[in-house]
Amino acid sequence: MQASLRSWCTSPAQDLKRLTTETPALYADFYTLTYENTHTLLRIIANLAIPSNQKRLADRLLMDLNARGAEEGWIAISQPELASLTAMSLPTLRRVLRHFAASGIITQHYGTIHVHDRKALLKICRS
Repeated sequence: MQASLRSWCTSPAQDLKRLTTETPALYADFYTLTYENTHTLLRIIANLAIPSNQKRLADRLLMDLNARGAEEGWIAISQPELASLTAMSLPTLRRVLRHFAASGIITQHYGTIHVHDRKALLKICRS
């Protein structure tokens, strides 16, 4: 009984220490993951600090394209999820998406957004 209770009480730090002791090459992998996660976190925080709704959405779309490796420009995301991620109300998000669509930057489909013009999104971010 005590052995099974002991295995339940191990912490993630103990497991990581054991893994890295057994396989020292994992240090580099954990460092890379930590670096990438910190970079993503800082990008998200910076995105939420952008006061302009258009700039914030353009930046978020570019971030999603880069993070998901969406080479063809497709982002699978619902409007409520995107509104939450950009700290916008759903009506505001829809208004900005309509503006981007009217400008030919994106097209909207059910549960997805297709980005046609990354350069236009970058221009919005930098304006």
